Amino acid sequence: MHKAISLLLLCLLLVAVFDPADKIAHMKVPLFAAVWALTAVNYCLRRCPSTVPLTLMIYVIGFSFLVPLWSICWYFSQNGAQDGYDGFNYLKGYLFLTLCIPLALEKIDLVPVLSVILTVQAALASLIYVITLKSPVVFAAIYGFGIEYGVFDLGARTYGETHISEVYFVTSPLLAIPISYFTFKCIVSKGRKRFLYLLLLIVNLVGMLRSGTRNNMIASVATLLLVWLWYSKRKVVLACSIVLLVAAVASIQWSTIHAMLDTAEASNAVKIQFFQDYIRLLSEPKTLLLGQGLGSAFNSTRRGYVTISELTYMDLLRSYGVLFGVPMLFGLFYPLGRLARHKWKSVHFLYLAYAVYLYLCTANPLLVSSSGMLVFAIVLTMTFSYYPVQQNSIDEVEAKALSCATASQKLPTAL
Repeated sequence: MHKAISLLLLCLLLVAVFDPADKIAHMKVPLFAAVWALTAVNYCLRRCPSTVPLTLMIYVIGFSFLVPLWSICWYFSQNGAQDGYDGFNYLKGYLFLTLCIPLALEKIDLVPVLSVILTVQAALASLIYVITLKSPVVFAAIYGFGIEYGVFDLGARTYGETHISEVYFVTSPLLAIPISYFTFKCIVSKGRKRFLYLLLLIVNLVGMLRSGTRNNMIASVATLLLVWLWYSKRKVVLACSIVLLVAAVASIQWSTIHAMLDTAEASNAVKIQFFQDYIRLLSEPKTLLLGQGLGSAFNSTRRGYVTISELTYMDLLRSYGVLFGVPMLFGLFYPLGRLARHKWKSVHFLYLAYAVYLYLCTANPLLVSSSGMLVFAIVLTMTFSYYPVQQNSIDEVEAKALSCATASQKLPTAL
């Protein structure tokens, strides 16, 4: 049963990464339900079932159910229109966070599997770039597929005199996880394994750089340097080297960087206008305190009526207000507290990747989707269910195992 649950979770990760809009296979909800069903059956069949930390249960109930449902009720209590309302679709995304309970019960670490899946995505990004570079027909066919099913987008961006061809997968911000994971593996491994991990790291770096967006390109290099610096024994020397490298690149590519930061640039202008729209909406006391409700639409200056924008955290405040939005933001950033605990250093690479991912989500709505929440569930499981192995705790673990074995022997045997 444990292997079946692991296989279902693998399929769910594949769908989350390569079919984020669920328009190809339509398997997100069936796989989600199947994982929960098998987990429940396996829990009932076990004589000594695992337990879920109470803090994790409280976190999930509050984050996935109570606050979103309250926000939906608040929306309808304000005579909110049902036509065009997206609150229940967003609620489905929040429910995917509950998968951290099956992960905790089954003690499944999905970080290595997710890293491999995302490496395939990164390799596909490079492959698509190569095969579409000289063939407009192939470009049109692949572009049409990516747009129709909401998987990726092809295009080009120009910053000053720099032209960048992009292959942007919707879930490309998640590449921060394999970059962090394989950087850590390169640091702690030796011989052939280190070479293999270095190769996988390069594939992910190139794939994230190929996405073409400023934040992704910055995050790809920043994740590598951050993890390397974090685990380095010569932090001062490496930090000085990084500062000099960044200064050299900035001086050489100053015109490109200036064009990226220009407020008149199309993407920047849209984000700035959205920010001004949110400030206007939050200037209303009722909206500031309680929000407009999850999935509610608002009239934006640039795009008309929308239910969400790229500014994820501002939209959380608009939806939930300060009263519930601030606790939700605190909940998102809570796992980063593990970075302050030295005994968790062996998994700090995951929290560093999560920190970069949260940075990327400042201008990307992936976080509140089902795919984004599935990744959040993986991080949350590690936060509440991972305990660094200590020598003085081995006896307790063995005693508990012996107790379960003794109890099972006392149970009547089926004829």
